[in-house]
Amino acid sequence: MAVKKDELAEMVYYLSEKDIPLVYNLLTRLINQPKDEHIAYDNEPLTEKDLEAIKEAEEDYKHGRTIPFEEIEDDI
Repeated sequence: MAVKKDELAEMVYYLSEKDIPLVYNLLTRLINQPKDEHIAYDNEPLTEKDLEAIKEAEEDYKHGRTIPFEEIEDDI
C-alpha cells in the first residue's frame, strides 16, 4: 500500500484528541529507533488461524477490550 506523506499528515486531523499521544509516541519511536531494520519482511500468506486472530482483535478493539499504550510501550 503506497501512502504519500501528505496523505498521512492529513489523516492526523481526523484523530480523536485521546489518540494523538499514542500516534505521536508511535511515530517518534519509528523515526528515532529503527531497531527492526534487521528483521526480514514476512511475505507468507495469512493462514485461517491468522485471519481468525485478526478478526478477534478487531472485535476486541471495537468493544474497548484493549491495553493502553503506556502499559506496553517499554516492551516495544
